[in-house]
Amino acid sequence: MKRLSVSLVFVALLLALSLMPAALPKDKQITLENPIATGGAISCDTWVVLKDATGDGTTLFGKNSDRLPFDSQVLVYNEGREWESDSTLKLEYTEIPQADRTYATMGSSPYWCWGYEMGVNEMGVVAGNEAIYTKQHEIEPARGLVGMDLLRLGLERGATAREALGVMTDLLEEYGQWGSATPTKSDEEGSYDNSYLIADRNEAWILETSGRSWRAKRVGNGTASISNVPTLGEWDLSSGNEIETNWLNMISISGKTRERRSSALLGSKRDLEGMMEIARDHRAIPGICMHTIPVVSEWETVASMIVVLPADGSIEVWWAAGRPCSSVYVPFSFGEVPDMVSKAGKSVTAASKVEQDSFSESSYWWLLHERGNEGLKELEKEFIAGKDSAKDKKEYTERCLNRVLEEIGAA
Repeated sequence: MKRLSVSLVFVALLLALSLMPAALPKDKQITLENPIATGGAISCDTWVVLKDATGDGTTLFGKNSDRLPFDSQVLVYNEGREWESDSTLKLEYTEIPQADRTYATMGSSPYWCWGYEMGVNEMGVVAGNEAIYTKQHEIEPARGLVGMDLLRLGLERGATAREALGVMTDLLEEYGQWGSATPTKSDEEGSYDNSYLIADRNEAWILETSGRSWRAKRVGNGTASISNVPTLGEWDLSSGNEIETNWLNMISISGKTRERRSSALLGSKRDLEGMMEIARDHRAIPGICMHTIPVVSEWETVASMIVVLPADGSIEVWWAAGRPCSSVYVPFSFGEVPDMVSKAGKSVTAASKVEQDSFSESSYWWLLHERGNEGLKELEKEFIAGKDSAKDKKEYTERCLNRVLEEIGAA
């Protein structure tokens, strides 16, 4: 009953803000430029447990990706390679020079996007991003990079978390981040600034951005988490420009609530199963495992990833398609990914021009989105028990995926 009352209060506040009269100054209005008026982004959560806090030298990273319910994702692997000196990279809105060398990466990627919502590279650098809303957010004269592209670029070009941070801030200052990152939405409706949590086996960095401005803080031990709100009261590096939270945007208030909740959970949940519990948590309003809120927001958790970085240098990825409370984490070793989770419907298209994705029986994501249930998580015990003894890791992943499909009647 108490949780229901809190939910009703939260919804009432959201509605009150969405109906705020236009007599307010433009930067305080809830307008089409502010996603709460258009069913826009209301949550994502990213968290990390560094090696000193796990007890065995392992670093753990997790993220829930929250987007429109049709914004399907694939788990993809992209090989590292050397590039010709005049190579370029064509993204959704712009074309940039390619790096001389890129690292291999794995990431969870929306069906229309070149970049990743969360991912890891061969060097053990991990990253996740969040939409944030600031008083400095404004329309730019030209489109630039979307936050997910910046994230993947950091992973492809950075051998450490600090190197990835430098790559991302350099590109941010040069190209900006204006352009819709929300499928079927215009630039004004679907563009947002980003914060990031970037980590490796030795440290983590929290990066907050607004337009081409940024600030970053190093985390050398313990745990860290971010959500849809700037939280840095002090920082180690910055572009020198101010970044102020737009507290009249309820997304910021929701983000603060969830950031506090994930921080509290990290006090005790510092192993693989604990990371899964955080991703499935519903205690915050809205939950870390996000569900659509009728009238207020269409958005929900559409994918979740946990990355395990043991001290021996190996990389283990656990990926759940759809809401983690009605899905199952499947283990992947770093490397090639089975076609059933990596191929369906993938393109690189401007979000404002892409059509809604729709159900396909060839898409593992869509099958889990439509047929997932809370009982699937019981399979994780089986998957965890068998992963270390499996000689062929890719074959083991395929067996796990087939077990999931059997359970939902899609084998």
